[in-house]
Amino acid sequence: MILLSLNCRGLESAGMRRDIRRLATVEKANFLLLQETKKEGMTELFCRSLKRTSQFDWVVQGARGLAGGMLCSWDTSVFVKSGIFEGDGYFDVSGSICFSQVNLGSVVKRSAIFGATVWALWLSRNALIFRREELSVGKLLDLIRFMSFEWARFRCNWGGFSFVQWECNPRKCFS
Repeated sequence: MILLSLNCRGLESAGMRRDIRRLATVEKANFLLLQETKKEGMTELFCRSLKRTSQFDWVVQGARGLAGGMLCSWDTSVFVKSGIFEGDGYFDVSGSICFSQVNLGSVVKRSAIFGATVWALWLSRNALIFRREELSVGKLLDLIRFMSFEWARFRCNWGGFSFVQWECNPRKCFS
C-alpha cells in the first residue's frame, strides 16, 4: 500500500492537478493526502480528475479564504471507510485495509507494524497541533503495539496469539 502526501500550495492550476495525477499514477498511490489545497469545496468530478481509478472515495476540508484546505482520497478496493471525524483544521478517517487486495509477502505482513507506526505518529501529530495534547513516548509506543496487533490479527491467520504474545515476539506470530 502506497501513501502519497503533498503540500500542493493550491489546486487551481490544471498543471498542478496534472502533476499530482501523474505522480500518483507513477507511484501507484492507494492513498492521496493533499494539504494546502486552497479550495473551499471539491466535487466528485474534481476529485476524480486527480486519480485514475473508478474505485475511490474521499473526504475534503475546505480552505478558509486563501489558507488551508485538505483532501484525502483512497482506492476503495484497498481501504474501506467506516467513519469520519472532522474538527477545526483536521479530520480523521477510520476504516479497514482490504488485505485481500494487497500482496501478502513477508514485507507486507510486517507493514502492519510500519503502517501502525506511521498512523500513530500522524494521530499524535494532529493531537499536538490541533488539540494541544501531548502524547508521551510510552503511550505512543503502546498505541503502535496495539494498532499493529489489531491490523495484523485481522489479516493473518496465526492461531489465536494473544496481545501479550504479540508484545513479546511479533515475529513468532507471523511464522
